[in-house]
Amino acid sequence: MLTDADRIRNLLGTYCELVDTADFAGVGALFARGAMGGLHGPPFAVGSAEVEAWYRDGLTVHDGSLRTRHLVTNSVIDELKLRIYPEAL
Repeated sequence: MLTDADRIRNLLGTYCELVDTADFAGVGALFARGAMGGLHGPPFAVGSAEVEAWYRDGLTVHDGSLRTRHLVTNSVIDELKLRIYPEAL
């Protein structure tokens, strides 16, 4: 049985796979009830459609791929603070 921490790690991995395969609709679906933004200031993309458009309009796809390989390693999920500290490569 998966723990909540396992589910969060799986979500991070799924995000990487969707970005690398240029599945921007899939990335947008991950943010159906979320938003993207920097550490300071308001979100710049809210909900599935806006997140999908942000990726689609901002990235160059080469023959169906971004020619990238995103990885998230050494994820520490601090359940007391409810924050995630991934170390992205």
